[in-house]
Amino acid sequence: MTVQFINAGESNRSRNQKFNSNAVLILSLISEAQRRIDAGELRGPQGPQGAIGAQGGTQGPQGGTGPKGSTGSAGFQGDTGPTGVQGSAGPQGFTGPTGTQGPAGSAGAQGPQGTQGATGAQGARGSQGPAGVAVGSQGQPGAAGSQGMAGPQGAQGAGYLATSNTLRSVGAGVKTFEVPSGLAYQVGMRVRVSSGQSWMEGSITAYGSNQLTMFVDSFAGGQGGSLSNWTINLAGDPGSDGPAGATGAAGPQGLPGASGLGGAQGPQGAQTPGPVGMAGTQGPKGTRGPQGPDGRQGRDDFSF
Repeated sequence: MTVQFINAGESNRSRNQKFNSNAVLILSLISEAQRRIDAGELRGPQGPQGAIGAQGGTQGPQGGTGPKGSTGSAGFQGDTGPTGVQGSAGPQGFTGPTGTQGPAGSAGAQGPQGTQGATGAQGARGSQGPAGVAVGSQGQPGAAGSQGMAGPQGAQGAGYLATSNTLRSVGAGVKTFEVPSGLAYQVGMRVRVSSGQSWMEGSITAYGSNQLTMFVDSFAGGQGGSLSNWTINLAGDPGSDGPAGATGAAGPQGLPGASGLGGAQGPQGAQTPGPVGMAGTQGPKGTRGPQGPDGRQGRDDFSF
């Protein structure tokens, strides 16, 4: 903001200095007041808007610039005079340029929470949004939790071990035994009943009303007739046949058996003469045999 003071007709240097000091003080007060107004420190309640004034006359022509005077020599600094009385407020000057924005003030305390408003009417249902992003990769498994305390022991469940005093003989086929109720047997389970060295195994075909019926497919013992002190329990299913064993070494040769009876003589074959063979070669001449004995002497009276 620029304030121009015109000193007309006063030539007293002391009075000019006092006037200039007052002008500086007034400018300082105006600047401080403007700063406090900008900072909101002197802002009072806003008054009602006044009526729009009438448009002023047209601006007159600007006067020409006078010649520049020569610079006078600096005078001596006079003594500071007493502070004069504050003059009346001059007319408001022209609005100066906007200053730089000051630093943001600290946040004020939060006001009390207002009462909750009435629930508004439900809005129209919006269109379905785009599909979400793909599921992310699975995170690392968390650390194992500490083991909890052991719970109380549960009630005793139904079992399989039982006894029966039913009189039965050992053998294949359908067998029924009197047994306690509440056992865990079911149709299709394989069961074994034994008494001493005798036993029978088979599949359960019925169980209920204190009776167990089975079809025996394997057994052992029972030479002593019917038995009555039976122990009953589950049995494992028969295993599958194992692979064929390796062929054993050949045994020693047995003794020769007795000769069989001679067979009947067959019929005589046909006698067909064969062809005459070729004459053989003459054999070698034999050796001369020994001389034979002398003959008998003849008679002299030989006659015919």
